[in-house]
Amino acid sequence: MPVAIYPSPIKSATPPPPRSSLPLPLPLFFLTCLSLAGSWVLLVLSLLDLGYLSMWMCPLMSLFTILYHLGVLILSRAKRSASEPTYFSTVIVLAYLFGVVWFAAFILTNVIIAVKSDYIFSLEDVKSMGLPATAGTQGAQVFFALFEAIILEAFAIKAHLMLRKTGDPEDWRPKVQCNHYLYLYLYLILRL
Repeated sequence: MPVAIYPSPIKSATPPPPRSSLPLPLPLFFLTCLSLAGSWVLLVLSLLDLGYLSMWMCPLMSLFTILYHLGVLILSRAKRSASEPTYFSTVIVLAYLFGVVWFAAFILTNVIIAVKSDYIFSLEDVKSMGLPATAGTQGAQVFFALFEAIILEAFAIKAHLMLRKTGDPEDWRPKVQCNHYLYLYLYLILRL
């Protein structure tokens, strides 16, 4: 049963438990950190060949994944009023979508390794351009693309199960008490 972390109008003898210092529930935070690290590594690896060996999917998806996770971390700590949405379900849907696109990037990178064609850049073409790509960096791109697909799908499934079991987690976008003075203050600032 979730424990309320907000002050209640009824005074109790025991104080409420302290709020976690993590921006997300622990399993989601761990998966977010893993995915961020993998995205940074994959971005560097894919820029060694300027994205040619993944048809520019790996560097582009790495940037989107980094921005997604930074947005999730920032949004998870933003205060909200009780009437505002939590966006937790949006985060879950985007994680599912990113996992599927990462799996497509994994398949596309494997196809580029397997197919020798004049229409698709090969490792030899990239090396002839003077780029520092090797077979090892190409293999690492394949591994990290699959790694990102698995981590993002695990994030989405874990978050989805948490949402179905307990609703929005208490660690996600804590509520703040709003009064009419806050709205008046914001109105005056925006009016200037």
